[in-house]
Amino acid sequence: KATGIAPGMKVDLNVASAPAAAFGVLRARVTDVAPYPATFAEVENLFSDTQLAKQFTAKGLPTIVTVDFQTDPKTPSGFKWSTKSGPPFPLRSGIQVKATVIQGTQAPIKLVFGK
Repeated sequence: KATGIAPGMKVDLNVASAPAAAFGVLRARVTDVAPYPATFAEVENLFSDTQLAKQFTAKGLPTIVTVDFQTDPKTPSGFKWSTKSGPPFPLRSGIQVKATVIQGTQAPIKLVFGK
């Protein structure tokens, strides 16, 4: 379940073919959060791959969260990265990523002392 995730939240994506240690993370924003978990058929249709659908539903039905990549025409990929240019190559479709949704940014001192 995508509890606490809402449109507009920032997302950092670790891209399998572009290690974050070398190229940084891909920047995106949440644009939509499905109101209900997806069915197996919906997941299978999304991936067009039964094996992948089985993998993503093995621990329960997922909630589909849609993100839009932030663009940057100055990078080789055309997308915004946490580093200046990201990887020196374009991204291909179907690449594996791991997403981290940024649910808030607050200095630790503010958590202790407030404003």
